[in-house]
Formats: sequence, C-alpha cells, structure tokens
Amino acid sequence: MKKSTLFLTFISVFIPFACFWTPIYGFPKPGGIPGGFGGQENSSSNIKDQAKEKAVNKIIDSVLAKAFKGGLIVASKQKWACDKLDQAESILQVIKKPKLLKKVNNLQDTLYCQLSESIPLELLAEE
Repeated sequence: MKKSTLFLTFISVFIPFACFWTPIYGFPKPGGIPGGFGGQENSSSNIKDQAKEKAVNKIIDSVLAKAFKGGLIVASKQKWACDKLDQAESILQVIKKPKLLKKVNNLQDTLYCQLSESIPLELLAEE
C-alpha cells in the first residue's frame, strides 16, 4: 500500500513537471560525441572552424605588427605580408567568414599585394 501511494505521489509530481519542462527547454540531448551521435551537430567541425578563425586573426595581427611602422609600409616585409595574407585568404574561403575576408582583402589592397606597380615612396617607412 505504501509503495503504490509513494508511486502515485511521484507520478503526480513528475508528469506535470515533465509536461511544462519539455515544451520550454526541449528534451535533453546526450553529450556530443565526435562522429555525430547527439549533442551539437558537427561539433568537431565547429571547433575546427574556430581554430582556423583564430589562426587567421593571428596572421592579421602579425601582419599589422610587422609590415607597418608608424602607419607606413615596411618594404622589406611587404612580400612576406602578402604571402601571409594569401594564406589567410585561402583559409577564409574554406570557412566562409565574409567579415574577416573583407579585412584581409583591405590589408592586401593597402599593401599593394595584387598590383604589379611599385608602392608610392610616401607610403614607405624607413628601415
């Protein structure tokens, strides 16, 4: 008798709680296992994309630190910077981040990477 009363009490509390909890928060998902069993979908690819985005941000920061001096272009670092920005651009085409791609393209234009003409002398820093 006590077991059935305890069971009915438990059910009478649990069922309303479950009915109100599920529509608001959804059913709980099992932990993400790389390979696609529940959890966040493509969780391993999201982590890879974040790592690639972080690598591109490091490339941009290093180019800004080394290829410019006082707002002017350091001529000896220009080719290195253009090569690094090409590498960042190829990474960004894979992960499809348009804001970062625009930033890389603006830096390439500023460094005259795509042009075959020489950089104006007033834009070059003394080494």
